Amino acid sequence: MGNKSKYKFNENYFETINTPEKAYWLGFIAADGYITKRTQGQHVFGISLHEKEPLEKLLVCLESNKKILEYDCSKMSNKYSNKFEYKLLFVSNKMVSDLEKNGIVERKTFKLEFPYNIISKELYPHYIRGYFD
Repeated sequence: MGNKSKYKFNENYFETINTPEKAYWLGFIAADGYITKRTQGQHVFGISLHEKEPLEKLLVCLESNKKILEYDCSKMSNKYSNKFEYKLLFVSNKMVSDLEKNGIVERKTFKLEFPYNIISKELYPHYIRGYFD
């Protein structure tokens, strides 16, 4: 469960995408998440949104007690007046490796492909729903 920190999470959650819920979150991450491989050898999975509720639901699925980071975007730019950004970050080489195996790659904007050979056909609608939520 997670790295050696005070926060726990199920590092193995994305090991196998075999349920509608996992397919949904994989699609959601394909749209809004990211992975980063730091030069220090630590790999990070993150997701940032202007809504807190989806991140709270993801925490439940990951069996995590992580804190959602909150940023006041109005201090950064007038473009985002009165909007907050909520962010989750997980430092986990295992989780990042599993996400990569399931099609989530660094700088995925122009590389992302539909996971035809990764998830079963029955899970396609759940992946698509996650992608568009």
